[in-house]
Amino acid sequence: MAINKQLFDQYLDEFNDVLLDTLMVVNSTSVLELDLKVLVNFTKTNPSYSYTRIELTNIAHSLSIGVEFTVSFHELYNVPIFYFRLIENGQLIMYDDQLVHRISRLLKFDISVQPFQIELHHILQQPWLCSHICQSEQFMDQFIKSIPDSSKTKYSDISTILYLKSWFAVYGLSGLYPRLSLRD
Repeated sequence: MAINKQLFDQYLDEFNDVLLDTLMVVNSTSVLELDLKVLVNFTKTNPSYSYTRIELTNIAHSLSIGVEFTVSFHELYNVPIFYFRLIENGQLIMYDDQLVHRISRLLKFDISVQPFQIELHHILQQPWLCSHICQSEQFMDQFIKSIPDSSKTKYSDISTILYLKSWFAVYGLSGLYPRLSLRD
């Protein structure tokens, strides 16, 4: 099942609700290590996208990092796309290996080393980081076919919402921070 712009636009609000209802931190022990707060969230139309700003805090050390991200549909590539920016002490910070190591150490969780690149956000027309989306349509088609029917969700269009949740797990916030996931 491939997604198109019409389906993305139709189900963006519902996917955004799923995101807000199910986004969580997977702590490595029974002790709450990280706290997740959604600070800002909204969707827009024409063009359609969702914007979310979260804060992750290491509770024991009172250290936090902000992440703002958008989910939109890139018509040239014909796939959803995840853009993000990192914020520390109210300032945008660049994503590099040194930052990855520092955040991983301070917040005590791994950050993905998948390649991210700085691109001009196709809607907001500002520099944002994004994950590489080449061949994501083919990968997601294979991935969705491998999911058993018992994993389907309660939401209205199972295949579209499942596609977006699965895509988000691979290419979205969970791809950036593996300990962040969407609960079933």
